[in-house]
Amino acid sequence: MTSQRLEAELCIAQTGLDSFDEDLLLQLVKSRGRTWIESAWRIKALQLLKQMQSKVPRESELGLWAHYLISIEPFLGDGKINENTFSSEHQQLAERFGLSLLFRAEELQFFRKHGDREQALTALNALLPLVDKDPESSATAKYVWATTLFLLSNMLRFGGRYDKALLLIERACGVMNRKIEAHATELDHFDYELRVCRAMLGDKKPDTAVTCSRHVHRVFSAALEKLTLSHESWAHGEVIQAERHSRDAAALFRDVYAPRYAERAALQASLLKAWKALSCNRDPECIQNQEISAVVREIVSGANGTSRLVDWCAKSRPSLVLGILQFAQFGKPDRDLEAPLTLPSVLKWNGKEYQWAACEQGKTLSQASTKLRELMQIPPSVRIPLFPD
Repeated sequence: MTSQRLEAELCIAQTGLDSFDEDLLLQLVKSRGRTWIESAWRIKALQLLKQMQSKVPRESELGLWAHYLISIEPFLGDGKINENTFSSEHQQLAERFGLSLLFRAEELQFFRKHGDREQALTALNALLPLVDKDPESSATAKYVWATTLFLLSNMLRFGGRYDKALLLIERACGVMNRKIEAHATELDHFDYELRVCRAMLGDKKPDTAVTCSRHVHRVFSAALEKLTLSHESWAHGEVIQAERHSRDAAALFRDVYAPRYAERAALQASLLKAWKALSCNRDPECIQNQEISAVVREIVSGANGTSRLVDWCAKSRPSLVLGILQFAQFGKPDRDLEAPLTLPSVLKWNGKEYQWAACEQGKTLSQASTKLRELMQIPPSVRIPLFPD
């Protein structure tokens, strides 16, 4: 989709608003709105969506789609959502149009982003049985089902289970149609997650579940592709190339006003730069996160004290802890720590549902890494991304 086409679509939407052609607006929002909110025209799109929302009952199909797109946009931007915009009341309203499952999955995302792990876990276990069967044949039903799987796989990745997340995202990719713009936009996110899962698991086979057709003007998707290339370059030992791809991703995310994603890509680039510095016996002073920088210094110093690492590890997601522990190769990974390192909790399947596994400990950095890999089902030889998500 070109920038000119995006601009033309928004002009058509404005005309539809002026004459209030609700059918036209609904078709545009359902098929194109998902792309609008992560384009360079994001601000204009949000203004139009809010105007639509103000002109229709909130229980109408157009009102609910506008509400959905307005509500998920912060996840793509600054990540700040102060209230649950997918509450049970909104889920009940969405039921009539087959959107309730999607709203429930977005509520899980809200819980996770706000640090409510127990609520997020409860939502995960409640939703998993509802996606056992394949969706109905309509484009909307497939979008709702596949995007729900994607959000559930996000939760599994958050809990360190990339093996289980991969199974869900492969199913999600299988039902989407890249010829439908809303599907194509989501598929770019699915493809990124698919390749991250494979990078974490050491699976280097070609990606066959989805074929990307990113356009030069779908900037957010192009940025995700750069991040993926960074992970893949890192896995092959091409650190300079990996750093360059991460820097390129950060620049592209800034172009579409996605500061949270830009910050993450820039941090990944700085971690790769620090790895290069340590490989040349230089100081890793370039890491663009003060806390992680202090943790890396503590890891590579070989000192017994690990106060910063202990505090950071307790509140960080398993994948990030495992990624950063790889810096131990520049220190003394087998030296006994002053106190055992408590590892972050990982999701575990008990035969009926997922639960948070009891936290384990490592007496050395090497043992901590080994135990965490076992919990996450990550092969010991895999060079995982330093900043996976």
